[in-house]
Amino acid sequence: MATHQLLLVVLGTAQRFGRRGAVLGELAAAAARRSRYANSREELTPAFDPRSTLLLALAATATLVRPEFWQRFASGSVSAHTLSQAG
Repeated sequence: MATHQLLLVVLGTAQRFGRRGAVLGELAAAAARRSRYANSREELTPAFDPRSTLLLALAATATLVRPEFWQRFASGSVSAHTLSQAG
């Protein structure tokens, strides 16, 4: 089964594109289970873990308000692991 890490995708999308629409597009695709999210399971923030889901919601909201807020969530370890366009 394929997996994805939506938190990293949200932060990486905000970093790369710097546009709310790009972040919203990723969130919409994940919610609708389209594109890369079809037949894929969330790996990093599973729905049964409320704290990790809260972090995802906070990061998504912050980057929708101001895409440059991705930097507030990214430390050296997180930014080194955000997905590239190819990822």
